[in-house]
Amino acid sequence: MFRYLNITTKQLGWLMLVSIHFLLAYYSCYISIHYENTDYITFYKNAQDYKIESWHLPKFGSDFFIFLNAPLVKTGIGFYLVSLFYSVLSFIPFYFVYKNYSSVFFQDGLWFQKFTLAILLFLPSTHFWLASFSKDALVFFLVFCLLCLINSFFLKKLSLINSLLITILLFMIAGIRPYIVAVLMLAVLSVKIVSYKNYKSVWFYFILLLSGFIVYILLALYLNEYNILRMSDIFRDKLSFLNQYSKASGNAVIDLENTGLFFRFFNFMYFPLYYKTKTFHQIMVSTENLILLIWSIFFISFHFKNKIPKNLRIIEKVSGVFGLLLWLFFTIYIYNYGLASRMKAMVIPFLLFYCLNYIIQNKKNVNFAL
Repeated sequence: MFRYLNITTKQLGWLMLVSIHFLLAYYSCYISIHYENTDYITFYKNAQDYKIESWHLPKFGSDFFIFLNAPLVKTGIGFYLVSLFYSVLSFIPFYFVYKNYSSVFFQDGLWFQKFTLAILLFLPSTHFWLASFSKDALVFFLVFCLLCLINSFFLKKLSLINSLLITILLFMIAGIRPYIVAVLMLAVLSVKIVSYKNYKSVWFYFILLLSGFIVYILLALYLNEYNILRMSDIFRDKLSFLNQYSKASGNAVIDLENTGLFFRFFNFMYFPLYYKTKTFHQIMVSTENLILLIWSIFFISFHFKNKIPKNLRIIEKVSGVFGLLLWLFFTIYIYNYGLASRMKAMVIPFLLFYCLNYIIQNKKNVNFAL
């Protein structure tokens, strides 16, 4: 049929990507308007009512996100159009990947990198959570832009405009989700420490990394008025609160107090797996988790049969470390599977982008024996 319509395979793949992303964007809007209790519709209503009584910066998180969007919403643009704008923003990184990597689909053999690229581009839940009027969509787009600028920085293509853009992006991400900036900087510095062979350079980056981490912790404690000597008690109280809140608000609970870090690390990415699934959405999520689990087994097998490529770019290395650190970070506090599914949308694209390039660099050995 497509032959008669003069549609090439590449155009068909592009049509699939656009359809999946924007149909799920529409579905996300529909759910928000139909149920009226989602974060997205709440953000929109709060942005409509937002008033700046005096010149001051809002608090981190949702307040800052509403502050950024208030001028747009106050123009009278409807919820659907604002959501469409955000879905376009979150689509740009996927467009970048398809534009630069779609040729992988048309090469003979190399099934594993095709499998990896297909998951990266077409996993429904990733698009569902990112194609919405949400902090996730904006942060995803901003981190993508920041990674491109960081890549230019280390390629010594930095200009005054790029420096200014990096500063603005860091400020915006820190306002919406401060921990993302901390994790991203940790990823950048970790990559540079490992990459540098110069002894003095390694120590310079290590001291910078340690100093930044200490400053971030002290700032977080100061802003939240926490006593540093009681951190273990505070952490235990937070876990207990999250457990109680999760049990009161839903059934898909991840027990933070009685499970180990490794179990929660595995749980975050691969569960639930059809256990106690009742709705169509739960079945879909379980199917995706099974696909991710199968892919991970193949990737571990592939990793042991190949060497880590030495010619990966900074953007690819930082994406991988960032995705892994973010996965570890979410493992600490994610308290139910619904939230885990949402947060995975921030982890999977960056992690798989690194893995895809890792596999491509070893493409001669991709068709490994099973």
